[in-house]
Amino acid sequence: MMKNRKFVLIAPAFAFFLLFTSWAGAALPPGGYGLVGKSVDFARVACLEGSESGGYGYIDEEGRAITSFGFDYALDFVNGVGSAIVGDSFSITAAFNNKGERVAAFDKSLNVEYYDGSFGIVSRPTGDPYSPVRYALIDGGGTLITAYEYEYLGATGGALCHGVIHACKGGKWGALNPDGSVMIPFDFITLQNLGPDSQAVYAKKALGPPEDNRSLSGYFSTDGSILTDCVYDDGAPFENGYGRLAKDGKWAVVDMRGNFVTGFDYYGVNPFVEGVALVKGDDNPNPSQSVYGAIDTSGRLVVPYDRHVVKIGGGKISLYRIGDNGSEAPEPYLTLDNPVMQAYDVKIVVDGRQVYTDRPPVIRDGRTLVPVRAAAEALGFTVDWLSASKTAVIQNSERILRLTVGEPAASLNIFDDGLPAESVPLDVRAQIINDRTFVPLRFVAENFGAEVDWDEAARVVTVRSGRAGRAPPPLNPLVQKAVGGAAEYGGFQGGAYVRALHGQLHVGEVFFVVPLDSGRRFEVQPAVRLEIFGHASNQAFGFVAT
Repeated sequence: MMKNRKFVLIAPAFAFFLLFTSWAGAALPPGGYGLVGKSVDFARVACLEGSESGGYGYIDEEGRAITSFGFDYALDFVNGVGSAIVGDSFSITAAFNNKGERVAAFDKSLNVEYYDGSFGIVSRPTGDPYSPVRYALIDGGGTLITAYEYEYLGATGGALCHGVIHACKGGKWGALNPDGSVMIPFDFITLQNLGPDSQAVYAKKALGPPEDNRSLSGYFSTDGSILTDCVYDDGAPFENGYGRLAKDGKWAVVDMRGNFVTGFDYYGVNPFVEGVALVKGDDNPNPSQSVYGAIDTSGRLVVPYDRHVVKIGGGKISLYRIGDNGSEAPEPYLTLDNPVMQAYDVKIVVDGRQVYTDRPPVIRDGRTLVPVRAAAEALGFTVDWLSASKTAVIQNSERILRLTVGEPAASLNIFDDGLPAESVPLDVRAQIINDRTFVPLRFVAENFGAEVDWDEAARVVTVRSGRAGRAPPPLNPLVQKAVGGAAEYGGFQGGAYVRALHGQLHVGEVFFVVPLDSGRRFEVQPAVRLEIFGHASNQAFGFVAT
């Protein structure tokens, strides 16, 4: 079994001819791999052990080389295509399928910044200091399908997410389809939440000239349709399944269908955490002197208003008194069990901590089913949802488990054991319930080496991962996010210097980190979620622990 490694990804860049070369099935290199990425489309990015420059290529799920390792960087597969880079320009020079066949090669002068086999994004300098780069779209054959007329084009997250290409034209933001047609018109001063985990797109439209600094807010669905009109005074990007809009100084909560869960009843609403959101009950301009409560996702007040601060997490709601001087007491005066989680008929406890799921666990045919993302992330694994095949891919650095909705068996592959993936029968098939994919918790946990017990009387499933009392294992692989923003930040953990480029800064959505020393690698501490950005020598690299 290979040692758990961290992996660094870089911001996209690309260009094109058809060439065919295959390295499939080549033996493991003598020195082994220093960096290994996650499996995407049955291929992983890898870097040879000890390589300080170059040494990147692709391997299969058994660690066998499927390409050479002569590239300076390589990107995760997208749409069945992996892209590799030679040189410091960060322009993709070659693309491969998961058999290791080179399906495209690019002239670096084209400076392609994204390519997935069906279309790409290219850029070129303008010489204008106020707009130094312009972008255009190409088709799968490398032919321009738009002019270089965009100040920014981005396939957010290093992949085409929800069919949306984030775009800026004439200083206004919109979104394109891959064929260059307009999905969301260029009418907005802000478009946020275009990443792979977004539930809706937050939009702000200018109201009057820029110097007025006034705008109206609303939401689009990720297919470009209007979720709520841009008629509200303020708003915030969707988080944990819900958005927030303001009107006449009060806030309301919106669900993913554009329905208002609450009226405009609150002077402030925080994002939901474990199904509960802090709300502000008065318009006192001094937040420390205000009264606070908490609501659940149905809008029900589960913590009454009082002059206290509410903190949510770990299955608990803690109340902190506020003194006459406005200071918060160091310890809570009352800690409550989260009523949302306590109301679940079946409770999930992993390593002594109850796990929140945005849909309650259910019992089917004697097995506990849970939303797949909650199951994977509670155990410290990554999960990807392949909507076309309705398949959940759960993995860590050693195992890859694929469960397809309705199929009687799952696929389990142990990385680097020299054996093909094994078909493992399921007692209960993965299924879609209340718009979520549910999977059998015991099956997932035990196939990653955890122990599972069921207490019928208490209706509690207890999972022991074997890592209780220790820091969670490193989340390998790291998930690439999009580059964006034009803001700088100072130091970061590990001595990294961070900066965002080319667009708007979206904390929690756009992540790039590069260390000061080598400009190539950055070791993420276990379970750290990076929330800022990276930059080195005007070229962006990016990754984030999930």
